[in-house]
Amino acid sequence: MTAARTVAVGVAAVVALGSALAAQRVPMTTCGAALETINWTREKLARPDVSNAALAPVLSYLELSTQSCTTNGDLWYYRYLVERRLGAPSAKVAYSRKKADDWRSAALARNVDPFAPPPPAPAAAAAPIGRKWALVVGIGDFTDPSIVPLSFTAKDARDLQGALVDRSAGGFAPERVRLLVDGDATLVKIREGIGWLRANAGPDDLVVVYVASHGSPRQFDPNGVSYILVHDTSAENAERLYATALQMIDLAEDLSRDLRSGRVVLILDTCYSGDAARMRLDGGAAVFAPGLEGFARAPGRLVMAAANGDQPSWESAERKNGYFTFFLVDALRQGRGRLPLRQLFEDVQKNVSAAVLRELHKTQTPLMTGSAAIRDVPLAAAEAAASSGM
Repeated sequence: MTAARTVAVGVAAVVALGSALAAQRVPMTTCGAALETINWTREKLARPDVSNAALAPVLSYLELSTQSCTTNGDLWYYRYLVERRLGAPSAKVAYSRKKADDWRSAALARNVDPFAPPPPAPAAAAAPIGRKWALVVGIGDFTDPSIVPLSFTAKDARDLQGALVDRSAGGFAPERVRLLVDGDATLVKIREGIGWLRANAGPDDLVVVYVASHGSPRQFDPNGVSYILVHDTSAENAERLYATALQMIDLAEDLSRDLRSGRVVLILDTCYSGDAARMRLDGGAAVFAPGLEGFARAPGRLVMAAANGDQPSWESAERKNGYFTFFLVDALRQGRGRLPLRQLFEDVQKNVSAAVLRELHKTQTPLMTGSAAIRDVPLAAAEAAASSGM
């Protein structure tokens, strides 16, 4: 049976909660809701063009939140960041900074600063690629029985890994492609995989991060957060989903801030993956979800999404793959990975849209957005120097 990579059936409780709270687009101000408050703030601050006028109500809410919950260091830290940006009195800024330190803010320890200038531009697209790395994740099996299994996401990941390490296709060294499927694709192991890239990929390297799983649309969460479900995600309620799913904002920050590589390609084969980044279509205005908007605009960063933000990403029983990944793998194996990413994507987009319309009478429009330089980089580009080590 053809299926869509949507989490709608599996998290009915979350949908109900989201509907009940849809009108209140800011979190509650108790310590129990501190994580939601912090995430709401992070998404507001993630917009590269955020104005001081837009930050004023954020600061007001953070002030209210720190009065209601005085012991959360991250609340104080984000209050400090906004106060500093808005030019609050120095004594007030220093007080918030001290409270963040006193309550051991994890964001402070990691030196998170959404207002910091962007990293320097990477080497030009024509410059040689040092080494190529990939983290490939496919999840169709979930520990939460309420989440509907997916038939082909694990196979999608294995097929892409096979194409990447094939010398006639992607040309990635096998030891530099990490595969996580089903039971291995827990939240912790995915973060460890990003940590592996962080520790090893250098400034001249090319990094590919691919994820195939359920995606949740932003309206499922009371605060409009987009998620990717992982093997050990619990969809019992909004709080458990928040704590156990991979948030788009986290993925964006990790890949933007923590990777030294000058070229990073994020590929999402999930429903509503266009919530990650929407490009201009048919003359319409460009719309980006918070978090990955900043990622896509950063130098050397690019996002490919399997579907528009309001579309499912369909699976094909005949092909035993998701449509998007099937045509991506096919393009690589047909040698089109030697073309610039923009041309590779155009080929995949055309084939996916045509096949889904012809076979399912549905619409699925893959999207791509990112910095101009990396659009001219081929995935199958040869490494500058062969290396057998990590």
